[in-house]
Formats: sequence, C-alpha cells, structure tokens
Amino acid sequence: MGQSELFGLQWEHVNLGDAFVSVVQALVEGDSGLKLSAPKTRSSVRRVDIPEIAVRALGAHKSATQRESGSVFLSSDGSPIRKSNFLRRVFKPLLDVARVPAIRFHALRHTANTLLISSGIGPNVVAERMGHSSTRMSLDTYGHVLGGSQRAAADKLDVLFASDGGQVVVKEATIAPPLANRKTRAATNDADFQLVEMRRLELLTPYMRSKCSTS
Repeated sequence: MGQSELFGLQWEHVNLGDAFVSVVQALVEGDSGLKLSAPKTRSSVRRVDIPEIAVRALGAHKSATQRESGSVFLSSDGSPIRKSNFLRRVFKPLLDVARVPAIRFHALRHTANTLLISSGIGPNVVAERMGHSSTRMSLDTYGHVLGGSQRAAADKLDVLFASDGGQVVVKEATIAPPLANRKTRAATNDADFQLVEMRRLELLTPYMRSKCSTS
C-alpha cells in the first residue's frame, strides 16, 4: 500500500479474522488541509491479503489504541497524519535505529514487491496487490528481478523430459509415420523419425485433436 492509502485506512476496512484489508480511500493534502479521498484510479480500489505478522501487529496496535473505528493510524495527538511530520518525527528516526540508509517511504513498497517476485509470485498478483491496472508497470519496475525465472524454466524442462519418470520421453520410432508427399518419403528412412510419448497427461479431446492436426 502507498503512504496515503495507509494513512487513510479505516478500521472498518480491516478484517483481521480473514487477514485482509480493503483499500477504498486515501488521505490527501489539499489547499483546505487533509481529507479522505477516493484512490487515484479504479484499480487502486482493491483487497490486499496480509501475512500473519501484519495481522498480529495490527491486532496489537488496535488493543493499544483501544479504537474500534476511525483511522487506523493517527498522530500522537489523535489528528490525521501529515506526511512531512511523519517522515521527520517517525520514519527517519526509525531508519537510524535500524541502521538503514536514508530511503524514501515508497521504497518499502518496492522492497516488498521485489521480495514477492523474487520468491516466485507472478507479476499479475503483484500488480493486483499494488493497484496497477495491468502488469506492464510492474514488469517495467521489477523486471530486473525476473532473471532467475529463466533458470527456473530450464529446470522445469529437465523435470518434464527426465528419463526416470518425466512426463515427456523421446524415443526412436519403429514405424515411420506417413509423410505429406512421395518425394520426401523417398528421401527419408525410418531411422530419421522419433516418437514423443506424453506420460500422465490428459487425453486429447476431439477439439484438441483437430487443432493439433492443423498446427
């Protein structure tokens, strides 16, 4: 979630039992001060499933503040949080305590999504969690962490073609399949053909067979 989405989060949109929050508004600062507003885009309105560590943290925060309604995060005097005050009074001191280099608050969002993608979570899921309308922005932003996916794809092919129980086995054919024309048939012998046997896969439906025969 973005900073304005977090500061605009209300307890009524937090479901600790089912471990998710609903992003339906953001806290924005205008000429007339701070106010709750609809998110920037339609795709920004979304459900974000949260991990158990976040459920526990939010539960402890709720118990400590003894608030059942209103904003989840408020300043020390109970007023809405101003970004500038939060960065100066809370975020930067936390970075110093954690011995983390000076970073923008938005970098936390990038870090979380980079970790998700590098752990194998698909860009479409990350885009949905971020509130992007498509995966293009997610891929442009986090494509650099997808390099390991090439290795994973190659390893998957090794599993499929494994000689000891893989799903796909290539072996020599004993009978040459019919060829399209006589010239090709005369120039080719049986040893040039190989059969590909598919193991433990579903049988082709009539529709699939018709498609395969034309491809």
